[in-house]
Amino acid sequence: PYPDHLRSPHHLLPGCQSEVWLAGELVRGRLHLHADSESALVAGLLALLVHIYSGNEPEAILLDDRTCFQSIGLDEFLSPHRAN
Repeated sequence: PYPDHLRSPHHLLPGCQSEVWLAGELVRGRLHLHADSESALVAGLLALLVHIYSGNEPEAILLDDRTCFQSIGLDEFLSPHRAN
């Protein structure tokens, strides 16, 4: 569950149609992510991203080719706005 104290305007992602909160903390060189959305579909997509990237070193995340949704075929079912 997304911590209530992180549901703040500071953690809202701009440009999203639904409210999306994203926070990260660096612990011993690894980024731990927390994310949630008021939209069930977006919350599910965020859960996948958190599962894939949380706990990795920031450099490794930046070097990733960001094709996780394509590799499982999910990108075919996402609107361009949601895929972004």
